Formats: sequence, C-alpha cells, structure tokens
Amino acid sequence: MSEIFDLTTRPDAQVFYQRGDVNDPRLGEVVSHDPTHYDSADVVILGCPQDEGVRRNNGRTGASAAPDLIREQFYKLTPFNIKKKIFDLGNVVIGSTLEETHETQFQIVAQLLRDGKRVIVLGGGNDISYPDGVAMAEVFGPEWWIGVNIDSHLDVRIAEQRNNGTQYRQLLDEKRLLPTYFYEVGYQSHLCSPVYYDYLRDNGVHRISLELLRSRAEADIEIKEQIRQKFIGHSSSLNTFLASIWTLCVRQMLPARLLLRRWVCERVNSSNL
Repeated sequence: MSEIFDLTTRPDAQVFYQRGDVNDPRLGEVVSHDPTHYDSADVVILGCPQDEGVRRNNGRTGASAAPDLIREQFYKLTPFNIKKKIFDLGNVVIGSTLEETHETQFQIVAQLLRDGKRVIVLGGGNDISYPDGVAMAEVFGPEWWIGVNIDSHLDVRIAEQRNNGTQYRQLLDEKRLLPTYFYEVGYQSHLCSPVYYDYLRDNGVHRISLELLRSRAEADIEIKEQIRQKFIGHSSSLNTFLASIWTLCVRQMLPARLLLRRWVCERVNSSNL
C-alpha cells in the first residue's frame, strides 16, 4: 500500500469544501484523504494532471489543471444517497515523458484494483485511458472488462508517438481490450476519419453515433440492455458484473453524459458496487 502513496502527491486540503452545517453536509466533509483511511475505502479518486498527450496531438492544452478544478466543484455537492466510503488518493507524480507518467499511473491503478477498490481517475488528457486499460487487463484479464469511450472522436489514431488520440488503438492492437468488449459511444461522423471508422467496423467494435443517440428516447436503457444481453453469462448478477466495468473516458460532451447519467447513478448506488 505504501508504494501508491510514494507514487502520488496528497490532494490540496483547500479543495475539500467545508460548509460546517450538520444538517447539510457536503462531499468535502465526507470524502477522506487521510492515508490511514485508505484500507476501509470502497472508492478511490485519483488525479492525473497532465496534458502532454494533448500537446503531442496538436490539441488545446490546459487539461492538466482539470483534476483539482473538478475536485473543487465535486466536493461542494451533497453526499445524498452515497453509501460507499470514498478516499481521495491525490495526483499521479508526473514524469519527464508521457510514457513515464503512464507507467506510474498503471502501477497505481493496478494496485488499487488488486486492493479491491473501485477507481475514478480524473484527467488530464484522455490518453489516461491507456494505463487504466492496461491495469484492467493485467488485473482481470482482457476477457473480463469492458471499455466505453464516450467521445466525439474515435481515438484510434496511428501516430509515431502515443498521444491523446491513440489510446484505444494501443489497447486493441496490444489485445488488452477485446474489440467485441469495446463500445464507441457518441462519436460524430463529421469529426471521424473513415479510415479509423473502417478499422473499428472491421474489428467488430460496437459503434453508437451521437446522431443515433439523439434519435432514441431511451438510448441509455438500450445500451445497458445490449451490454446485459451480451455479457450476462459472465455472472449470476448483473450488478456484480457491472462492478467490473471500467468507463475509460468521459469527455465534456453534454448529450452523451446526460444519457448515461441514470446508468452511472444506478451503478454507484448498487449494493454490489
């Protein structure tokens, strides 16, 4: 356990909002960051404050500030209906290269999973999906986890250096993520290369465009039922199986985020999660 604390920096105490009202507590007063509380935690929050992958992909930098900005807002919310114990581990120690940072993040996430924790990783560039996926494959095996990419882009680029658009190509090509266990949700056709779309189609990846989502009144229920029908045989309990699902990347795309909100809430509040 001590290694994960050596590989991370402690969260800034100022992000933990304190209202001081016993009748209206906030998450900043409930979530612990005291290392002595790690063992009893059910859910662990980890930040990765880097955007090197975004820079490599000629994108707009600035995502490195996101983990603490997310915390500032998150910890102002109420803990309504949250029954699990949440622990904030802090941020990944950033290396001199993206590859070094990914290796550190992989080690941390893998240990968290071995310790039986449910993990929420805050980016940072969405290339953080790669070390998260490697950790899932290492701990559970490729046949025991699902990747769901909610994004306007497909993120299966070919590039000389890994970046924030190559992570799922890496996971698929390295066979850490099975194509039939991968869902591309909310992509926008005018932002996606036909070459990369054909790669996903030819490999049997599930593809659900934003246009399709908007044409369905209950798209979130349809997606959940599709996954349930395909994978229910792995477990006698849907919730037990869904507890192993790792949503690799949730980008700032409002329609897709809203349609999955109910599903995520069900999973967080599940007695088996």
